[in-house]
Amino acid sequence: MFFSAILLILHSLKVINVNDSSIYLIIFGVIVIIWGLIFLTAKIDNNSLWMQDAEKVRELERAIERIGKQDAVRKRRNLGNKRL
Repeated sequence: MFFSAILLILHSLKVINVNDSSIYLIIFGVIVIIWGLIFLTAKIDNNSLWMQDAEKVRELERAIERIGKQDAVRKRRNLGNKRL
């Protein structure tokens, strides 16, 4: 998308000299290539694109929450030990 925006800006400033139909074809081609690379590099399991990644992210979020809770308990215990 960034490359397409640069092409469009350069075309509007008359820095690159192509006709209107070819600039839009170039932009469309770049977008198709980008999405093609995204789909080629994505993990696909059981016809569910990115489902596995979303589940792993949620598991990681839960683990971080548990670690945060454990850290809070440790801090409270340490404060209790220091008061004695």
